[in-house]
Amino acid sequence: MAVWGKIIGGVIGSIGGPIGLGLGAALGHQFDKAADQGGQKQHVAVAYMFILVASMAKMAKADGHISKEEIERIDQFFSQLGFTGDAQKAAQEIFRKEKESNSDIGAYFEQFSQLTKADLNQAQILYTILLEIAKADGNIHEAEIQILHLAESKLRLPVGYTDREIGSQHSSLKHAAEVLDVSESASESEIKSAYRDKCKKMHPDVLISQGLPDELVQFAGAQIQSFTEAKDTMLKARV
Repeated sequence: MAVWGKIIGGVIGSIGGPIGLGLGAALGHQFDKAADQGGQKQHVAVAYMFILVASMAKMAKADGHISKEEIERIDQFFSQLGFTGDAQKAAQEIFRKEKESNSDIGAYFEQFSQLTKADLNQAQILYTILLEIAKADGNIHEAEIQILHLAESKLRLPVGYTDREIGSQHSSLKHAAEVLDVSESASESEIKSAYRDKCKKMHPDVLISQGLPDELVQFAGAQIQSFTEAKDTMLKARV
């Protein structure tokens, strides 16, 4: 899915809300050629890409300056997502505008949650990418943690998700149970069933059908890894 082609083609005029305003502020009329009629899935795809780039910008500038390591990690993401030509220019312009703007990233997260109907799997994929940016320079700063907490709240992730992701309790039984959406006392069969269900929902075809851009489906693998770790943690606790 050439999702940046949709932005350039004019989805700005139809997506509305804070995200639409953010796109308009970043790209202006240069790319806003026509009102797009592609529907909800297309809006989700565009919202994903815009929030990803906007969040990269907010994270990178959160501590007051952008480090060499952060620039390198962002360049890697741009390359992995296949940003070239006009797509690269659009992404770079969004990044430039958002790192200097006073736009409310929380409002972006909130609208994204509405567009995806608070889908937990899509929220986790987006959150994982944000966490990668926060960790780029080897030190997660307090301002970056605040953005992660905001993402946790607005994307409707489980309470305490950020603290466990960046803390020493990442492999705890409680966290593992929350990752798989089961109780800490779940049986072996319940754990394995929840694991299979989670992995099934991360299948590329399923994610694409929900509106996740092709360019981001590859990052779903990180979530499958977290499901595997959670399953192993819980099964070991049953021995």
